[in-house]
Amino acid sequence: MKSHKVLFKPEGKEVEITEGKTILEAANQAGVYISSECG
Repeated sequence: MKSHKVLFKPEGKEVEITEGKTILEAANQAGVYISSECG
């Protein structure tokens, strides 16, 4: 399974996630809050 690095700006937090994860899951893993309708 492939992995991808995601960089959240302006927080400057970077996480590596596996293919198939959502941006919201990546944000949660990085400790970055993103407002969303689904929680």
